Amino acid sequence: MNHVHHIHAIAGLAVIGGIGASAAPAAIAATTPSVIVTNCNDSGTGSLRAAAAIAPSGGTIDLRGLRCSVVSLQGQILLPQHDLRLLGHQSLTIDANRNGRVFQHTGTGKLYISGLTLANGLDFVQSAAGGCLRSAGDVELRHVRIHHCDASGRTPPDWEGVGTGSFANGGGVFASGHVLLADSVLEFNNAGAFSATGGGVSARTLTIFRSRLHGNTASFGGGAYSGDMKALFASVDRNTARDGGGLYVFGNAFIHRSTIALNVGYEHCGGICIEHGDDSDIVDSTLSGNRAGDASAAGLSGHVSIHNSTIAFNRVQAGIEAAASTGGSAVTPWLSPFQLHIESSIVAANPNAIDIGGFASDTLDGADNLIGTSALRLPADTLRGDPGLRALQWNGGPTPTHALVAGSAAIDRGNNALGLAYDQRDIGYPRVKGIRTDIGAYER
Repeated sequence: MNHVHHIHAIAGLAVIGGIGASAAPAAIAATTPSVIVTNCNDSGTGSLRAAAAIAPSGGTIDLRGLRCSVVSLQGQILLPQHDLRLLGHQSLTIDANRNGRVFQHTGTGKLYISGLTLANGLDFVQSAAGGCLRSAGDVELRHVRIHHCDASGRTPPDWEGVGTGSFANGGGVFASGHVLLADSVLEFNNAGAFSATGGGVSARTLTIFRSRLHGNTASFGGGAYSGDMKALFASVDRNTARDGGGLYVFGNAFIHRSTIALNVGYEHCGGICIEHGDDSDIVDSTLSGNRAGDASAAGLSGHVSIHNSTIAFNRVQAGIEAAASTGGSAVTPWLSPFQLHIESSIVAANPNAIDIGGFASDTLDGADNLIGTSALRLPADTLRGDPGLRALQWNGGPTPTHALVAGSAAIDRGNNALGLAYDQRDIGYPRVKGIRTDIGAYER
């Protein structure tokens, strides 16, 4: 990976950080026309449904004054506005009661939602999309929880239950444009069909900032499915799919200070699939405890750089696909040829698997790594053996990590080629302590 690309990668951090740190008032200026919701009824004067019908494009629907905990819906609420903001408080749930999805945004601008929970939405048609929220434009979610939503593709009668011909996208959220998740949780959502993408969210492009995708299911991308994806301080755990148990990226991925753990890909890519990417980065991140028939941690394509990260305890599980208990790889090409550049990272202790797989057309370079087994030629300075990792847990910071045990071979044997100020845990946890940088995502 060249120096210019490193500069672009760090610039990407600033972009995500700027989006995530930006204050909501800029999006809800006092001059914005507001419609205030005054009661928790499903319909009628003062209700959320009535507010949605009269709010102007560019306006705000304000639910912050409601004292109830649930607005119970008998059908989805249409949002035809081009741009619209919905403001709530975190103890307020909009519950669809499986009588349809919660919101359908038909405008092609941005739908901004802050401080709400959306729950129990259902879209059950042949081509389902957005179990709780569907947008024809962009979506920005801040301090939002979306759970137990279902986009299920109904099989047409003439298919005699075979299942082909049904499609679903976005168990929780589907957007034709970009989705930003900030300080939000998407959990226990499902996209179910013969072909289903994004159990938690499916979008054209996606940014995940300080958010969690947990317990979602789909065919492709249990947690999320999108084109280009950026993740900073993301926790992606216990999601399930056929391919891409945690994440499925159809483009480039930039994963920074994030943990992808305990996801299952019944066929491929327990943690993450990157398909048709040409330049992707995994920095200061942990991929742990994921399972799949092959590519138990990651299936990669294009040029991928991994810096200061820990990839361990990802299991190739016999019976998930055709992989034998001693076959398959933890990190391997999803599409070959691919170029893998690894710096100061641990890729080891992945049971029943080759730690790094690949073919003659694939290449690997880098320095100061600790790698167990590899089908590709390793750099001459690569360390081998047990990295000495403690169990995955919260060791400070927003995401779980593997601490290094005293005496680990990874201590003071790495590098800080990107000039990172902190390890995966961020502020308060310097990237360099002692003589040199430690190998992996955690600095002891």
